[in-house]
Amino acid sequence: QLGAARAARLACAVMALAQLAVSGCLLAWGHAFAAAGVAGSLAVQALAMRRLLRDPLGLAPWYNGVGVTLYVLGMLLTAAALGAAPA
Repeated sequence: QLGAARAARLACAVMALAQLAVSGCLLAWGHAFAAAGVAGSLAVQALAMRRLLRDPLGLAPWYNGVGVTLYVLGMLLTAAALGAAPA
């Protein structure tokens, strides 16, 4: 319904905002290393997002392999940091 270009922009925005929020929370909770890892992953992902937005239809499979992998890496860093936190 949104079309490829708008859907790609929305997906990029939602992914980036979530990672910014998680990075901020990790930093506030004393997990600076994990926060930096998530932020670093987002920085690299932002470069991939720029490329995706030039040709959303043609580059969607490429982005699924590169950008989504970076997104999942951020989730793994977050899980490792929170799993090591005292209860």
